[in-house]
Amino acid sequence: MTGHLKRVAVTGATGYIGGRLVPRLLEAGYAVRCLVRSARKLTDRPWAADPRVEIVRVDFSTPDGLAEALCGCAAGFYLVRAAASSDGEHGARDREIARHFAAAAERARLARIVYLRPLGEVEVGLVGPPDSRQEVERILASYSTPVTVLRAAMIIGSGSASFEILRYLVERLPIMVTTRWVSTECQPIAVRNVLEYLIRCVSVPETAGLTLDIGGPEALTYRDLMRIMAEERGLRRRIVIPMPLTIPRLSAVWIHLVTPIGYRVAVPLVEGLRRRLVCRNDEARRLMPQELLTAREAIRLALVRIQERNVQTSWSSAGPIPGDPDWSGGTVLTDERGLDLGVPPSAVYRTLCRLGGLNGWYGSDWLWRLRGGIDRLVGGPGLRRGRRDPEDLGFGEAVDFWRVQGLERNRILTLRAEMKVPGVAELHFEIEPRDSRGDPLPPEATDRASRSRLTQIARFRPLGLAGLGYWYAMVPFHRVVFTRMLKGIRAAAEADSACGSRE
Repeated sequence: MTGHLKRVAVTGATGYIGGRLVPRLLEAGYAVRCLVRSARKLTDRPWAADPRVEIVRVDFSTPDGLAEALCGCAAGFYLVRAAASSDGEHGARDREIARHFAAAAERARLARIVYLRPLGEVEVGLVGPPDSRQEVERILASYSTPVTVLRAAMIIGSGSASFEILRYLVERLPIMVTTRWVSTECQPIAVRNVLEYLIRCVSVPETAGLTLDIGGPEALTYRDLMRIMAEERGLRRRIVIPMPLTIPRLSAVWIHLVTPIGYRVAVPLVEGLRRRLVCRNDEARRLMPQELLTAREAIRLALVRIQERNVQTSWSSAGPIPGDPDWSGGTVLTDERGLDLGVPPSAVYRTLCRLGGLNGWYGSDWLWRLRGGIDRLVGGPGLRRGRRDPEDLGFGEAVDFWRVQGLERNRILTLRAEMKVPGVAELHFEIEPRDSRGDPLPPEATDRASRSRLTQIARFRPLGLAGLGYWYAMVPFHRVVFTRMLKGIRAAAEADSACGSRE
């Protein structure tokens, strides 16, 4: 079915830009082969079932499988990055992945590599630490496959890291004391314009071998952007008090505490704020003309997308998914609770899929907020990271300081903790179908079940004495929080089921 279409390969399809690029490529008439580490992260994407889409699991640490996966593709979009790690070696891994991809592209006779990277170090989450990005560009260009490099400054779109930082700073701080970066100029660009440049450069031969700066139609200071955001949110004018110094890591800590963005993500972003990040030329606009949204139009559109609950991808969804822990070995502490519900499994599942974010945790929300605040102070994501959509949930997505590790419709939801804890924590929900008398039914009979049994299991593998101490210190809170949460889930599921029956 796709034999007559031009096929392109996309790495990083689980990320912020890649997840939006794939459906746009399909609209443009391409067949798409997604090269991913974890295919499960794409199973819930609406475009994953399109017959023009192939999802191929690859190991980016070796060029052999990559070359085979790239065979038959006309171009490859390089949007992959190494996972951040505590050993500080992800920059070296970025360079290794780039070498393997470039070598594989050469062997597969790829006609073009398209590489999107920040203009300076502003937009994060695409490639890695600041010093690795130029190296990645140099490595890709050192092989025979022609490379087109697009360099973007601040990317504005619903769910982007830059947009979320701007929004949270403006919403939470009527008075801001900032360092000198607030007066730095940048040239923000709407995410839809970035996607258009990515797609069009493949079909424009003149862009091969070029490094093109892409930006919106205007250069603005970060103070200007804060003013525009406040106006579009209907807020009073924010008072900005700049200090006559620049301390990037202090600013990163401040962003970590006030916004959903973690310290590790904020550091490279803030490092780039010290530079004036505007396009050096207009070659991209000349070769690929399009209507560019202003910063105000991009911010307004992003806010509308959030209000309409139409956020396609989020910066937080791109986190790595570790393998399932082997709970059968070592010391594993558990807290198991169950509850019978007079509603079908589908109503329970819908309720579970609303956990976190603005919906809260169905009870003792102040304790959850307290735990999130403590986590934020010690460098964790806290609750402020929220979730992409208040009801829709997909594998690998962030839910406050958890990440979806398992998802089976009307049966299972498993969350793995990304909060700072001395061990490995997991929160597992399992729904069992029951008949009208409350007797168990086999899993295949879920659709005809009228009642349910919900089991919640908290598992924790402690790391040393600190882990043991942490678990037993939390046991009294578990009794309160988990008991109330189960009762809250039951009440919400019953209300959901009642609404459904009335409709």
